[in-house]
Amino acid sequence: MASKSEYKKTTIGEALEHRNQFDSLVNSNIAAIKAFSEANNLPVFINARTDIYWLNSGDMTSRLGEVIKRAKAYQDAGADCIFIPGLYDRETIIKIREKISCPINLLAGSELPSLLELSILELKGLVADLLHLEPPYHCFRKMSEEIIDNKTFNTMTEGVLSYKKITELFQK
Repeated sequence: MASKSEYKKTTIGEALEHRNQFDSLVNSNIAAIKAFSEANNLPVFINARTDIYWLNSGDMTSRLGEVIKRAKAYQDAGADCIFIPGLYDRETIIKIREKISCPINLLAGSELPSLLELSILELKGLVADLLHLEPPYHCFRKMSEEIIDNKTFNTMTEGVLSYKKITELFQK
């Protein structure tokens, strides 16, 4: 797993996405970015992405092999991390971890094994990322449902300081 100091020294981050495209251009881009950053003393962390599981590309039996092929190619080209959104299966995570040495970045979600389970598996280099808009959408949906169904605002206001309370705090 990348250490805190490794993330601190990183000044530029690049997430390379290809959606369903995989060719030598992605790898040459990774290598070129890495070479440029090293030649110019510009620390960069390259998070190469493969969307095989996210987009449900191909059939179930070919996905693992395709992801491993891409991850190895990205790693060999100089990627610091492989981002595999949509991968939640414990056994598949283990198989990929066995084949590549760089960190794996997964998208956190309810289907992902718990942190405890992942730590028991000793998956070194595993990083979880949040889907940026899923939590706000979930909260918005819950608030909307409550307003429509119950005509109340408890979900929206629970645990939130009211303007009145904020004003009182500043007046003390």
